[in-house]
Amino acid sequence: MLNDAKDFSVDFLKERAKELDSLYKVDEAMCKDSMSEALVEICRILPKGFCNVRACSVVISLDDKLYTSKPIPEISVNELQSDIIVSGRVRGFIRAIYSDDIINLPITTFLTEEEKLLAAVANKISNRLFHEELAPVGARSNWETILLFL
Repeated sequence: MLNDAKDFSVDFLKERAKELDSLYKVDEAMCKDSMSEALVEICRILPKGFCNVRACSVVISLDDKLYTSKPIPEISVNELQSDIIVSGRVRGFIRAIYSDDIINLPITTFLTEEEKLLAAVANKISNRLFHEELAPVGARSNWETILLFL
């Protein structure tokens, strides 16, 4: 483990800080009562965690519904996707897209850390869905809860 801050470039540290800030804000968005509102908020927040913020768009597909905070680019330079998996079943995906409509993109590929960021957010969404499905509803009987586990 590196203990010396000078072992990292300033740019590297700035990018990691952006990713962490995005994760913190995603956690806040996940506290919203409405899952739809949370997903749109995540789509708004997450591009700020990527290197090329202006060219990045985020789209979430969940149960055949699309969520985004801005128009989805028709032509992309590069895309990165992570599946949203609940109880072993793919329920959707979260996708980061670098659009082709911004001229002279300085960065058009995704970093390994950005792949991990997207996977972490997909996992957060999956966990919330899993817990919501298992949460006892007022009228749910013990048998319904047991069947849900099966």
